[in-house]
Amino acid sequence: MKLKFTALGQLLLLIGLAVPHACSQMCVPPPQGMISWWTGDGTTLDYFGRNDGLTTFPVAYAAGEVADAFSFSGSQFVQVPRSASLEPAQITVDAWVNAAGSPGLTRYIVSKGAVDELESSYALYTGALGGLQFYIFDGTAVRLSPDAGTGVWDGKWHHVAGTFDGTAVRLFLDGSEVGTGTPIVTTIAYGLSAGTEFTNDLFIGDFNPNCTGTICPDDLHFIGEVDEVEIFERALPQEKIARIFAAGQAGKCLPVKVDVDRSSHDDRDWHSDDSVTVAILGSAAFDAGEIIQHTLRLFPAGDRHHHARAHDCRLKDVNDDTIPDLVCRFRIEDGRHRDDDDTTVLVTGQVSVPGGRRTFFGADSIDRGPHGND
Repeated sequence: MKLKFTALGQLLLLIGLAVPHACSQMCVPPPQGMISWWTGDGTTLDYFGRNDGLTTFPVAYAAGEVADAFSFSGSQFVQVPRSASLEPAQITVDAWVNAAGSPGLTRYIVSKGAVDELESSYALYTGALGGLQFYIFDGTAVRLSPDAGTGVWDGKWHHVAGTFDGTAVRLFLDGSEVGTGTPIVTTIAYGLSAGTEFTNDLFIGDFNPNCTGTICPDDLHFIGEVDEVEIFERALPQEKIARIFAAGQAGKCLPVKVDVDRSSHDDRDWHSDDSVTVAILGSAAFDAGEIIQHTLRLFPAGDRHHHARAHDCRLKDVNDDTIPDLVCRFRIEDGRHRDDDDTTVLVTGQVSVPGGRRTFFGADSIDRGPHGND
């Protein structure tokens, strides 16, 4: 009997071997605990969660580390309305950053909330010396990570992650920890309301841009490129952060929802010339119409060798959300796609995005009922 996976986390082990990639590296599955993910691939939408960036502000894009990235020249920013999901007790904020020379002092890459021109609940910024730091605000004081220094601003892409686990504030640069962290047992202060000008929104590329004049006289815009901004509801361990860095231009695999048509598979095996119908569900941040159909593969869980290719596909809204989905038939080429009861399948492929291609995956189970194989 072939090995069968029952958890999506285990299924993701197959991703790196599923389809060819646009570059030599293999994409890495997103670590558990992700809340939001702004890819910067020509959109301010939250790919993973529901915290979409507002589109009423001018946002430019440029070539990123992974496909495209946000490009900030001193006036653009992304604003994300306040959400309780972006206010976890423990946190990781990570992104790829690039600037030729220090953007300046206290320039903000990511900021959550703001009191006048003083502090955010958490932030990635250039610090008082123009380098790179992460901090949390506990209602009394800003708790700073060690500083990565101005050498990070060398015109090359660097991966940065700031974490807080309740006991220490840490910064990671290109997969390695900077220093040994700042020990502090405290909590992050949310719901900021002090001062004259405050906000609890999240900003990419700025700090409270609505605060100007004598209260906020300084320019805190970030100048440079920012890619793949993510928020996690836990402090990622160093090895998870290092894997994201090591993936490089391949980035993280895009998870999508997959719905397998079970109506024709109860009580029988998959035989030669049989087919499986799969709907790859689109979303506001995932355009199923941009899927490169010849890259599509369907795998029984645990068997990366005997995959099926898409036979034919058509766009159709299958779940009444007004967003087109891609419905494909996968022809089974032999009789080895069998299992005793439930079969979990994995669908992988590539999608065209601004700046290139990205690999995606989705998983679903086929319930064969009580009369499957013995």
